[in-house]
Amino acid sequence: MRVGDVSLPPNLFTINNNLFNVYYDFVPEGNITMTIKFNAGAQYFGLGLGTTMTGSDIWVFNVVNNKVTANDCYGAGNIPPPQDTSNGGQNNLQVLGYELAPTYTIVKFTRALNTGDPNDQFIQPGLTDFIWATQPGSPIETYHGENRGTLVVNLGNIEIIPPVTESGETESLISEEESSILEEEALTLEAELNEIAENIENELAIESAENLSLL
Repeated sequence: MRVGDVSLPPNLFTINNNLFNVYYDFVPEGNITMTIKFNAGAQYFGLGLGTTMTGSDIWVFNVVNNKVTANDCYGAGNIPPPQDTSNGGQNNLQVLGYELAPTYTIVKFTRALNTGDPNDQFIQPGLTDFIWATQPGSPIETYHGENRGTLVVNLGNIEIIPPVTESGETESLISEEESSILEEEALTLEAELNEIAENIENELAIESAENLSLL
């Protein structure tokens, strides 16, 4: 049974001996599009950004009444992850299509790289920490036990083209607050480097003067 778009983006990483095949692509609208092929029967599975359950940005996929649902959740410890909507956030996962078969489930979805949701993490190219879990039953009915893991994925040095607003201006992928923090950190680093350079120059001048006095 296939509904909507389940085409495969060009980039791929696999999890747990091909239990998960995760295809992805960064798109100009400032989003990431993913197609997950989960190579097991109809049961829940989850993929998240982070290293442990606590504090991770978790995506939970359930198969209910021959339909795949995508729930945007957050890690709150070793309990079923609550949905972002229960904590002042939003479900920022947009399902584009899915396919159900006896031996696999496919779901394709898209999400903004920077949703602005406090429960979500900013996605960008480069090394990225992921967690995963699954267990027979859907929706989540039982603890996943040892059917879980972590991995680090290099999402690649892919150029992200910021989206363009209706006025034709390029839209920033980070908030004004984040931009201000980065600018402040850059100024601090520049000041520290200038201080180091000045200290080295003074030490060289002292050393040169001492060498002249020995002549």
